[in-house]
Amino acid sequence: MNIRSLLLLIALVVFAAIAVESCKHSPYHPLMPLDTSGNGNGGSGDTTHNTLPPKHPCSPDSVYFVNDILPLVTSNCSMSGCHDGSGHSDDARALTSYSSIMGYVNTTNPNSSRLYTVLFSKGESKMPPPPAVPLSKTQDSLILVWITQGALNNKCDGPCDTTNVTFANTISPIIQTSCVGCHSGSAPGGNISLTNYQEIVAQANNGKLLGSVTYANGFIGMPVSTKLSDCDVNAIRIWISKGAPNN
Repeated sequence: MNIRSLLLLIALVVFAAIAVESCKHSPYHPLMPLDTSGNGNGGSGDTTHNTLPPKHPCSPDSVYFVNDILPLVTSNCSMSGCHDGSGHSDDARALTSYSSIMGYVNTTNPNSSRLYTVLFSKGESKMPPPPAVPLSKTQDSLILVWITQGALNNKCDGPCDTTNVTFANTISPIIQTSCVGCHSGSAPGGNISLTNYQEIVAQANNGKLLGSVTYANGFIGMPVSTKLSDCDVNAIRIWISKGAPNN
């Protein structure tokens, strides 16, 4: 064997060794779809298998603007005729973005932030304005904690596990955070109330719930200013496909 042949043989042996070592440490099967959605699933929209860890896991000790605050504010403050940018309210600012919401935030003295104090005001200063349903104590606390933590424009990837979608633990929290602010009270948006199972399942059965959250043709996209995450939309789709049970 000449020198050139010997060098070629050595190179092939080294390459094979590297390839074997790479395969030993690779956490995914070559045919497994990798997550490119940011939702922690396989990237195919089907989270019933090949569920991968989220890229940016949510900390239970943190409140996130994109995940927690923006849906809460847009649902309860940016409904038609209020802070939707139409100019109908006393303050025409549309509370649909981080920059606009920060105009009501004081990180030096969080308790004095207008975003927080209006929740406990009286009369016309109270927000959300009557007859809208007031925020819950938990939601009030979320806003204050977010401001106290620096009112960051942050987000995280929660675990997108749609293997066990239930109304109580999956669907109801989505509706409460992103829909009830507008669709509640004595004059709900579009004359559609979504405050309990019976009201929600009615919209699921007539096709309006899924049509709206997917922004399908012929439907008014909901929420108006910020779409639900792919994970939340997928959960609603799965729940409806199973008959929209009250589980």
